[in-house]
Amino acid sequence: TDATACNYDATAIIDDGTCDFDSCICPEDLNGDGVVSVADILELLGQFGCTSDCSADLNDDGSTNVQDILILLAAFGTVCSG
Repeated sequence: TDATACNYDATAIIDDGTCDFDSCICPEDLNGDGVVSVADILELLGQFGCTSDCSADLNDDGSTNVQDILILLAAFGTVCSG
């Protein structure tokens, strides 16, 4: 129910305590280790070609493809903090 949460749901009517404030700060950090690195590139490449329910779909177009690689590379080396 918190509009500032990464997983905000405008239709939610009960605060169930599941608000996430960190995952959208650095979505390119696919493995959640706090830095966009080679490990994240490998995670994305492991999902390359995914067309449904893709956790490495960084641009939310429904698939993991070249555009997602470019987004990740643009953020390479970023230190992510909440």
